[in-house]
Amino acid sequence: MKCLGGCRYGIPSISGKDVPMEEMKKKATVQEEPVPYIKREVDGAVYTVMIHFNPESRETAKEKVERLLLKDALNGNFPD
Repeated sequence: MKCLGGCRYGIPSISGKDVPMEEMKKKATVQEEPVPYIKREVDGAVYTVMIHFNPESRETAKEKVERLLLKDALNGNFPD
C-alpha cells in the first residue's frame, strides 16, 4: 500500500488523506463483550480469525454442519 503524504502519522491512506492517530481513536468503536477468536501460525505468519454468530439465526452451528454434510453425502460431492 502506498503511503500518501509521506505517512506523516504512520498510517497509510486509502482515501488519499493522512489520518491523525487521534482521529482514528475517536472513530474506533468499543466492544462491550469479549470476542472469541482462533489464532494459528502458518509458515511463520500468525493469523487471528474472529468468530461471530448471528443471534437471530434459525439453526445452530452444529445443525448447519450436519445439514451441509448430509447434503454433500446425498449429492455425492466428495473430493477425489
